[in-house]
Amino acid sequence: MRELLKKQWEGTLQQVRAFWIRSFWTKPDSLWALKVTLSVSLFVIVAVFIGEPFVGVTLALGAVGASLAENDDHPHGRVKTFILTIVSFLIVSFFVELLKPYPVFFAIGFALTIFTLTILAGIRPRYQGISFAALLVSIYAMLGAGVKPWYYQPILLPAGGAIYGTISTILLYVRPYRLLQEQLAQAYKSLATYIEMKSKLFPSTWEVQKSIRTDLAQQNIAIERCIEGVKQVLFSAAYELKSRGEGLEAISPYYNRWLLLQQLHERVVSSHQRYDILALSTKKSPKDSLIVEGFGRMLHEIAFAIKRYADSLLTGETYVYPVSLKWTIASMKTLLMGSKDAPEYPAMTLLYENLRAVGKMLNDVDHIYAHIPIEELNFTPPSWKERFLSLLDRKNLRFQHAIRLTICLLAGFAIMYGFDLVKGDWIMLTSLFVCQQSYTATRQRIGERILGTVLGVVLGILLARMMPTMLGQVTMLIVTIYLFFYWTRKKYYVAVTFITIFVIAAFNIQTGMGAALMEQRLLHTLIGAGLAFAAVRFIWPDWQYRHLPQSMKTAILANKAYFDVIWEGDKRGHAYYVARRVAHQADNAIATAWRGMFVEPKSKRFLQKKAYDLTYQNHCLLSYISALGAHYYEKPMTEDAREICTKVSAVLDAAIVALETGEVKEDFTKYEMRKWEATLWKEKTEGKEELMVLLYNIAHTSDELLREIVIWRKSISTTES
Repeated sequence: MRELLKKQWEGTLQQVRAFWIRSFWTKPDSLWALKVTLSVSLFVIVAVFIGEPFVGVTLALGAVGASLAENDDHPHGRVKTFILTIVSFLIVSFFVELLKPYPVFFAIGFALTIFTLTILAGIRPRYQGISFAALLVSIYAMLGAGVKPWYYQPILLPAGGAIYGTISTILLYVRPYRLLQEQLAQAYKSLATYIEMKSKLFPSTWEVQKSIRTDLAQQNIAIERCIEGVKQVLFSAAYELKSRGEGLEAISPYYNRWLLLQQLHERVVSSHQRYDILALSTKKSPKDSLIVEGFGRMLHEIAFAIKRYADSLLTGETYVYPVSLKWTIASMKTLLMGSKDAPEYPAMTLLYENLRAVGKMLNDVDHIYAHIPIEELNFTPPSWKERFLSLLDRKNLRFQHAIRLTICLLAGFAIMYGFDLVKGDWIMLTSLFVCQQSYTATRQRIGERILGTVLGVVLGILLARMMPTMLGQVTMLIVTIYLFFYWTRKKYYVAVTFITIFVIAAFNIQTGMGAALMEQRLLHTLIGAGLAFAAVRFIWPDWQYRHLPQSMKTAILANKAYFDVIWEGDKRGHAYYVARRVAHQADNAIATAWRGMFVEPKSKRFLQKKAYDLTYQNHCLLSYISALGAHYYEKPMTEDAREICTKVSAVLDAAIVALETGEVKEDFTKYEMRKWEATLWKEKTEGKEELMVLLYNIAHTSDELLREIVIWRKSISTTES
């Protein structure tokens, strides 16, 4: 009997552990939401039990603010962040209680606070969360001002943040590099999503390809953000360790995995042949069709392997290379061996070798070798003073945003006092969340904020009537705060829906008037959203067409630097990784700018079609260069190949000149360019040399890009005249 009970107990523990790993440990967003929810639950349940709901809710709001200020940092850096956060909460809440009865003085102090905190947010990534949280807590304090004696909120809001910060920091000290693991896992999963999307190209029609490539460009932006996110956490940890005189051995494995991530990214974003040409070959040959379908299966299996590896980073379990991927690679090799007479055999061989290399890297993932010692990188952040002074330039986008946000929140404050609006502070709360640094982001937030608020009000009132008891309201508050944090990084309008329900529950717990205030919340949300829209529309509007020429120039320069570091045989790994990363960031910048045009006023969408053509050509060029880097970085090239590379580099130089002047050098007349392409095409088709396939695609796309730039510049001149 005892043995049976022991087995049942062990089985139950295994099920609980499996549930914990599946639902929380491998899902950072769920874990973050759970951590905040437990803190909020502790405050609210205890406070309601002792008959002080205001105390519990105020402590909870302090915890919410501190959680939003929380950054991805080393434990030592996290301590600094929370100390600054708590001090800022103390200052702003004391300021609100002291000056709110004096509107003029309050408005002056509030304006200085908004501007100062917004500027400070641009100095270092660590300060962004602190500044936003401090502004958020100041508005929370405005909502609660006058309910209790003046000293309550300056004590409770920082105390809530301090308690949450203490719990969070202790957990981080237990697993000091959990943040790096989470960031890396998120990046690898984002890469796996990209690969899964790309697998749909094999096979595909031209119409489908256009849609898929657009989705791939958006997912590539997400991957680069993840790569940059890992870099920020990695560099922050290294800086903290070096400042304390400690070695970097502890973070070296994560650095190596970051390099591996970039190597995998380069290979999976690379293009070896135009997909329309591959699609055409499948129509002509059933054997080619089978091979192309096989490539799609290989990509699917690679995506599965990377997801498994991402989970192993979070669980600490040994990564197991999927047998299915090994079988797929072996089968594809057999298929290719029987298709040596196919016209696209060189391109398909390159593609196979590229994916086989990805599989090999995943198979050897536990034996990662970094070409660059981590000590070679400079982790010292830029000078605080230099960064601060640069932010005070009126042309700086952060300075413009600080002015814009200050005017926006002050206008909300004036409307609240001028019309004596009940809980008019929600106007400023909405503007704070909605008013972003760009018009595009603000427009998106406005729609999501309004939709989420409407849904939250409707659902919140229904739930409040279904669960009118105190227990029901507390349950509603705890569940919705979890769901808010779970969805915050995923879908903003869903998060707004749940935070609105949370507000209804919070006011019901404090005053029993939560549902009655929802009419005002809807009205104030619309006013706050309108003020944010007016601010970004009329105060230094940041239209994308103004940035496209410079962004395009930056992208071509970055592509050229990336291309040159490959064919010139530069063995300095650090220079190569930097060039590769900068090229992708520049490409993402122009893709984001083009996408942003869709939500801008029609009168500001100058040459949107031409902007798309340029964005598409630049992304194609980057994909082909990535393929060259995947196969020929640190490999010797023939003199003929190097001569072609010299010519390509010169064409890219000409494209940069054309962006500035609209003219092309005499050496690159239309006749000369077509003659050169014809020669390359002949060498590619007759010689069947794999390298020539890549060089032809790079050369052809460079020529196309140069032509598009000349046409675009002429169109701009015509529009301006």
